[in-house]
This record gives sequence, C-alpha cells and structure tokens, in this order.
Amino acid sequence: MRLRMNDERERRLEALLEASGENTKSKAIDSAAKYYVRMSGALARFRPERWRN
Repeated sequence: MRLRMNDERERRLEALLEASGENTKSKAIDSAAKYYVRMSGALARFRPERWRN
C-alpha cells in the first residue's frame, strides 16, 4: 500500500512511531489499528489471542 504523505501526515506518523515505540511505520500503523479495533468493541467478533502483542 502506498500513502501520499503531506506535511501533516508525516508529523502525525512520526508522533505515532514515537508513541507506539515501534521501529517501522508499518508496525506503528498495525499497532494503532489493533488498538482502535479493540477500543471500538469490534474485538468481540475475533479471538482475543489473535490480538495479543
């Protein structure tokens, strides 16, 4: 997947990398997506062991 990066997105992604403690952009995005799904309550549809870090 390719993302068009503007200045705002680049700053947001850098903040996400720092906040998540991940070393790569893809891992930081995966971590944020997992967190979002967990917090939205959609986790009940999935097995919890698939979401452990």
